[in-house]
Order: sequence, then C-alpha cells, then structure tokens
Amino acid sequence: MTAMAGGGKIGSANTNAFWFDTADQAPANFSGSASIIDNSTGIPLTVQPQVVSINIKGATEYRLVFMFLVNGTAAAFPLNITDIPPGKSIQVQFSGKLR
Repeated sequence: MTAMAGGGKIGSANTNAFWFDTADQAPANFSGSASIIDNSTGIPLTVQPQVVSINIKGATEYRLVFMFLVNGTAAAFPLNITDIPPGKSIQVQFSGKLR
C-alpha cells in the first residue's frame, strides 16, 4: 500500500474503498455504522464500514475502511474524478467505536 495522505487513501486495487489512517484496530471490538448524508453525484449509493486486514509496508494491520456501492445493485462505486467530477461530493456520517 502506498502512503496515506489527509487521513486516508482510496484503495489501489479496489477504488471503491477508502482506507483510514488509524492505529491498528481489533476487528472483534469494532462496532459502527455509516450513512451517506449528502450525495450530489446523482447516483444512489450506500456505504459499508468495516475493519479489515491490509498489508502496510510488509506488515498485516487492521484498519477502518468505507466501501462505496451503488444502491440496489451492490456494484462497486469508484471514487475517481469520472464518477465524482469537480463540484460533486459524497458526505458520510460515521457513528461507532474504534479500538
């Protein structure tokens, strides 16, 4: 994984994933929910928060990730300038407990 900037990064392989730059998490302790509270893309979306393993500089760590999906289809929604052009945005509210 490449370095994170601004608190997180978009996944390299899965561009519908936003990885947060948190401390290593304990998946068994994770409790949380997320919802999209503003979306100007015109595409109905859902967001799924998870704590999953990721390889960071050769070490396996657990981090919070938001997975963005097209509502009703479960298709991945890429976080890029084609699908979120300039002037458009997605705002997410997270409520939960991290390690």
